[in-house]
Amino acid sequence: MINDMHGMFYSSDPEGTRAFLRDKLQIPHYDAGGGWLIFKFTAADMGCHPTDYPGSPPPREPTRSRSTPTTWRRPSPN
Repeated sequence: MINDMHGMFYSSDPEGTRAFLRDKLQIPHYDAGGGWLIFKFTAADMGCHPTDYPGSPPPREPTRSRSTPTTWRRPSPN
């Protein structure tokens, strides 16, 4: 069973991404020092790293959104 998760955003504008998560979405957080905010979720946490931080994955080209949105539906009972 999975009880927990750790997620990470990599952003070319980490301060802006952190401000959005903190101010607009009002996700509870704490400052881990140096402006590194850790956002707390029930049984999870998430951070935001700059894309130029040592060890960050290489940047990817933005993906185009699909012209037809994907809708997830609960499977119907048999």
